[in-house]
Amino acid sequence: MIEYYWKLRRSVLLYDVPEKPLEIKGPDAANLCERIFTSRVDTLKIWRARYGIACTSEGMVLMDVKVTDPHSRVLQIQGPKSLDVLRAAADEQVPEGFGYFHAGMFYRH
Repeated sequence: MIEYYWKLRRSVLLYDVPEKPLEIKGPDAANLCERIFTSRVDTLKIWRARYGIACTSEGMVLMDVKVTDPHSRVLQIQGPKSLDVLRAAADEQVPEGFGYFHAGMFYRH
């Protein structure tokens, strides 16, 4: 691997890296990134890059985190009769004790 180091230092090296682009949108996107990454993002120009390490509030590096699109949809059901409707629609998949601000995955068979 030392040969790759010297190619990098003296010539050129193309990397196929595991990092993937993320799109973070919304009025508070920069604020979120400023709280996570160690480098400034609010001054980053479009189509520019910057090294950034994601850290916890204690300063520890966040490792082994995978952000993906699970290709699922989120629906909310609200109201005093919502559990009755959910139970009828989800073919009795709703667990006992399911209630306010609970989440689950239910499939219509």
